[in-house]
Amino acid sequence: MYPARSPLLLLMLLLVIAPSTALPQENWDRIPSPTERLLRHVVFVDSLWGWACGDSGAIIHTTDGGSEWIVQNSGVLSDIVNIFFLTRTHGWALTWRVGVPPFGTDILETTDGGTTWGLREYPEENVFLNAIHFKDSLRGSIGGYSRPIGETSDGGASWTPSIVVGQCGAFPPFHFLFFDPSYGFANGGHIDISGVIWRTTDGGRNWEAQCVSPEPIQKLYMFDSLNIIGVGGDFEQGSSIIRSSDGGNTWEYTFLEIFGVAGSVSFRSLEEGWATMGFERKWLMTLDSGRTWQQQITTDTTAIHDVVFITPRHGIAVGYQGVILKYNPNPVSVEPRKTGNRPTSTTLFQNYPNPFNPETIIRYSLEERSDIRLSIYDTQGRQVKELLEGEQARGVYEVRVSLPELSSGVYYYRIQVRPNSRPSVSLTQTKQMLLIK
Repeated sequence: MYPARSPLLLLMLLLVIAPSTALPQENWDRIPSPTERLLRHVVFVDSLWGWACGDSGAIIHTTDGGSEWIVQNSGVLSDIVNIFFLTRTHGWALTWRVGVPPFGTDILETTDGGTTWGLREYPEENVFLNAIHFKDSLRGSIGGYSRPIGETSDGGASWTPSIVVGQCGAFPPFHFLFFDPSYGFANGGHIDISGVIWRTTDGGRNWEAQCVSPEPIQKLYMFDSLNIIGVGGDFEQGSSIIRSSDGGNTWEYTFLEIFGVAGSVSFRSLEEGWATMGFERKWLMTLDSGRTWQQQITTDTTAIHDVVFITPRHGIAVGYQGVILKYNPNPVSVEPRKTGNRPTSTTLFQNYPNPFNPETIIRYSLEERSDIRLSIYDTQGRQVKELLEGEQARGVYEVRVSLPELSSGVYYYRIQVRPNSRPSVSLTQTKQMLLIK
C-alpha cells in the first residue's frame, strides 16, 4: 500500500541531503522562560492568553501573547501529557499515574485560568489517556491507550465509550481537532503498524476511523472544512505528511525522505507553514501550502516539540529545557534603517544589489506618516515573505533583506501605503528583483 524504503537510501539521505538542506533560521527569537522542564504542548484561546505544559507537572501561562510567562501550580509532579482550554478560565489537562498503583490517568481541571487545578481520577485503571477536547463546559471527548475514544455530557463526571467504526479504530488517538462543535477529527496510530484518522460529524458520539499511513499521525492542521494536512513519521523511516482536500473522505500520503519525526504543524498563512522535528533540532518549513518542505536549524539548535500560530504575525513554539520561541515577522535582517532625509514623495526604489545572493537592500520613502506593508511575491503572485507591517513616520528607509530559504529566480517586492491623513487612500508600488544562488 505504501512505498518501500531502503535503509541504505535513508542513510544516504541522512549523511548527504540533510546537511546541505538545513538552513539557519531567521524567523524565531528565543524569549525568557520561567521553567527548565521540557514543554510538550502549547495552546492559545485568543491572541493574548495561552498555556504550555510538560514534564514534572509543568504548566506555564501568558496573558500578553507569549512575551512573558509565569509558572502555575498544577498540584502534581507527574508529566502533563496534554492540555486544552475552552475559554480564558476553563481548561483541562491530562497526567498519568505510573509511580505506584493503581496506575491510570488523572484529569486536571481549572475554572480560574489555571490559578488552581482540581484533580479527578479517570475511573478505569491501566488506561492512559493523552487526548482531550471540550465543545462546551459539559460535552467533551477523550482518548488514549487502552481506551480509544470516549465522551462525556456532564463535564467529565462520567465517561462513556463512543461508537467507532472502520479500520484501525482501536489504536490510540493523540489529539483532537474540531472545526465546529459537530465536525472534527482525531489523529494517532501505532508505531510500525499504522497512522489513523478518526472523523465525527455529530460532536463525538460516532467516529469513522481510517488507516492513512504506515506511521502514526502526530498532529493535524485545518485550512478550512475541506483542506486538511497532517504530519507524522517514525524514528527509523523519517517524516511524512498526509493531505485531504475533501473533508477527510480520502487522504494522500507522502513520504518526505527527511530523517526525523514531524511532531506538530501550524501555518501562518495559506502558503507558509512550520513543522517541529523535536530532538532533530530542526524545522520543516513550507512556502507552498505543504507540497514541498525544506529543513531549517532551530534557534540555538534547540529541540522544539509544539508550535501554534494564533495570527499570521504571531506564533509560539515550545520544547526541551523549557525553551520558548516567538515568531518574528521582522527578523534582524529586515529591520528598517531610517535615514535623515525628508522626502517630498512616497516612492519604492529599485533594490541593490540586483541580482543578489543572498542579501539585498530595499529602499523606500514616505511623504508623511503612514501605515505600510512591505512583502515579497513569487512569479505566481503568491506571497513568500512579509517583511514589514505597521506605522512609520515620514522619512526614507532602508531594509536589509536576507532570503536564504528561497530558490533562485525572479521575485517581486511590493509596498502598500495608507497615509494617516488620507486613510481611505491606498498606494501600491511594485518592483522586480532577481535572486541568484
